[in-house]
Amino acid sequence: MERLDEAGGALGERHGDAPATSHSQGLPCEVERRFRVTGLLGEGAYGTVLCAVQRKRPHDRVALKRCGGCIDAPDALTLQRIYREVVVLRQLRHDNIVALRDLVLPADGPDVYLVLDAMPLDLERAIRLAVLRTVEQYRRVTVETLRALKYLHAAHLLHRDLKPSNILVDAGGHAKLCDFGLVRLIGLYSRCLTAYVGMRWYRAPELLLGSTRYGTGVDIWALGCVVGEMLLGRPLLMGASVEDQLGLTMGLVFGRRSAEEEVDISGMPEAAAQLAAVQPLGQVLEAKLHGQDPDCAPAVDLVRSCLRISPDDRPSTRELLRHAFLQRLRDDADDLLWSEPVELPLPDSCLHDPDKYLTALEGEAHIVRWSWASRLSTSSAVGSRASASGSESECSLEGSGSLD
Repeated sequence: MERLDEAGGALGERHGDAPATSHSQGLPCEVERRFRVTGLLGEGAYGTVLCAVQRKRPHDRVALKRCGGCIDAPDALTLQRIYREVVVLRQLRHDNIVALRDLVLPADGPDVYLVLDAMPLDLERAIRLAVLRTVEQYRRVTVETLRALKYLHAAHLLHRDLKPSNILVDAGGHAKLCDFGLVRLIGLYSRCLTAYVGMRWYRAPELLLGSTRYGTGVDIWALGCVVGEMLLGRPLLMGASVEDQLGLTMGLVFGRRSAEEEVDISGMPEAAAQLAAVQPLGQVLEAKLHGQDPDCAPAVDLVRSCLRISPDDRPSTRELLRHAFLQRLRDDADDLLWSEPVELPLPDSCLHDPDKYLTALEGEAHIVRWSWASRLSTSSAVGSRASASGSESECSLEGSGSLD
């Protein structure tokens, strides 16, 4: 994937030197002392993500997520979201989930900084720049994103903001899920959640209808939209409003129909009447993706299975990992379902005082640094043992040769 490196370089120039200067201005001394900002990776409603290198390790590239104005003008809701993201990320360990390396709460600045893994591109830019062009690339991104979701769902976590810009990709076509600002721990039982989550274009029908009780199906729907976008080269559903989005959704799933035709929506009796009244817009899925490479047919089928109106009809992550489209990359671990419990020391059932969140984040900063150092130490130890084992094997083989 040489074009991915070229695209990454081009983006580095576009978002690099000039933006780096403007975005590095006003950085707290503690951050400036440890990191050199080289560019802007992205901006969103909840913060700015900067590309940086560590001054002590200039070849170690990281992403700095700056959550603005959290310390000097603390807002309980914003701090709750940051606290939730930090605590959850600190406890997650998966190859396809971005790792939290450090947390910086500078004494001389108003912002909170999350230090995260950096990758050359996000999937949105990769699609826009036509970097991803082969079925194998689509397959790799899909399976690795699914593995990350399976890990989250087993821990009773919802990502709730799955979209191409929140999936990072590298030169090998590998993917990492990022941006856990809307993550929620749902536990074993249904609970009341906000329906206003995620970007509208990737929002499941139950969210568009205002449901506050939903589950893993919202992430599965968003995944279908993401895979469809890779195939099409642009977003599948680009509604200008919630009503528009619902119309495009019904058109994509059911196609155009006459007013007399009934729509079978199992598992959503309350929403059936609302959806039946929606005027379908746009094309049905198969027509929209018509003309794709014949090898993409299984991918289209996977998208169709994710984009089912009723969340009860959508497959689980484990079921999707058994799909024919992903067969070539199947791994024995894809059938396993393990749950690593994630805990929030500050209960998420109520909103706490801002000072309580800030105190908790200061404590988390120490835990995050210790946790990351421990992970590095473990990786080094494993690498040393593997190296020693390899050397012993070579010696053994050499000895065998001399005996002959």
